[in-house]
Amino acid sequence: MENTLWAHRKLIDGRPLYWHCSEKVLCFVKEGDELLLGISPVEDESEVLPWGFTLLSAGFDVEVAIWHRFIVGKEQQIELSPCLPDRPIVVIPVVGRELPPGRKGEFFFSVPMWAALYTGTGATRVLLTEFPCKTLTSTWFGDMATGELCYGLSADLHTIGREEDGERIDPFEAEVRLYLRNTSQTMLDFSRICIHVEHLSLYREHDRFFTNEVFVIFSGPDQVSQVRFAKRGPKSDAEHGLVKEKVTPPRIEPETSIIKRSFSFLKSLTEI
Repeated sequence: MENTLWAHRKLIDGRPLYWHCSEKVLCFVKEGDELLLGISPVEDESEVLPWGFTLLSAGFDVEVAIWHRFIVGKEQQIELSPCLPDRPIVVIPVVGRELPPGRKGEFFFSVPMWAALYTGTGATRVLLTEFPCKTLTSTWFGDMATGELCYGLSADLHTIGREEDGERIDPFEAEVRLYLRNTSQTMLDFSRICIHVEHLSLYREHDRFFTNEVFVIFSGPDQVSQVRFAKRGPKSDAEHGLVKEKVTPPRIEPETSIIKRSFSFLKSLTEI
């Protein structure tokens, strides 16, 4: 079956094309050299199923929609592609965890994805805008001098794979695998943990999305935390080997200088 959620489409002048996601409906209209983009909030999720591109939409409200105009010339191709949020995410576990000294833990949680709108293909492909598929609240992580504006996310932490816990897979979320190791002499209480998603890539396996794996070594509340981002996709749950299809690169490549700055910030990783 054709993928209508993340796909290319060719617009026809004057004919609206819609895109449904869980919290908003997008309307695309090509008028001469301009591309009009209308974004309308969703009142009733049942009106926007199935998700993805469609020629008709009962959920789009032209009266409350916010409109944007892009001058794109004769270009008629558009593409919606998934990406990760533009700020770090402070994950607040629904159920807190404590990791004793000398122990390690492996956890899974999901983060909402954003959508990136492009026009053109190949060498003429241009990013027009990005927007969240699900709204996240803003929060501050760290002290006032060295902290950073982030998004806050209340999330379930799992110690088993998503396919085993029976939850419905959300097409607008990506699974993050976090490996924690406590090498300190104190208990690691991660009631809040900051994940720098700007250093993560997106990978796809069938209809599921994953990021590369995150490895954190906690050395104590007065020590910087060592953070490493895997350079490949995570282990596949459905097939032998790794999740190989990389769909979106990181916003910021985790080079040495960037990691060092993250270390100084991640000294307050768990706000102990």
